[in-house]
Amino acid sequence: MPIEFTDYIRRLLPLALHELPAKPDLRSIGWGQTSDSNSSLSEDLQVVRVASVTNNESKIVYGNQITDKMGCVVGNYNEGACHGGIGSPLLDAYSRYTAIHVGFASFVSSNGCESTDPSGYTRIYGYVNWITEVTR
Repeated sequence: MPIEFTDYIRRLLPLALHELPAKPDLRSIGWGQTSDSNSSLSEDLQVVRVASVTNNESKIVYGNQITDKMGCVVGNYNEGACHGGIGSPLLDAYSRYTAIHVGFASFVSSNGCESTDPSGYTRIYGYVNWITEVTR
């Protein structure tokens, strides 16, 4: 169905200009759980600094279900996406006011959000044209 933009629903620009970068300083944001022991969703937008890992590193944990359309990240103190945050953005932040949307949270480990396993994201670079077309 068509998206209706309002003061609360706006187009996110810019979208990924390149594949998910191999960077130690990405931002995962969302309103999901903040721990495995508390199933409540956050009332405040959470921001976590994360680093991308290679798909080969992700495959050590998740096996061959990791495809080129996916990417994984890890955070200090086992931080990252959690339940209730699936669909939240992964941003490549260039400055406090400039960020590029590079992924959507897709999955968390069955070992829990606080495990050392990486969080999984859908890379959006391959979908930029489709997203642009659908959200005109």
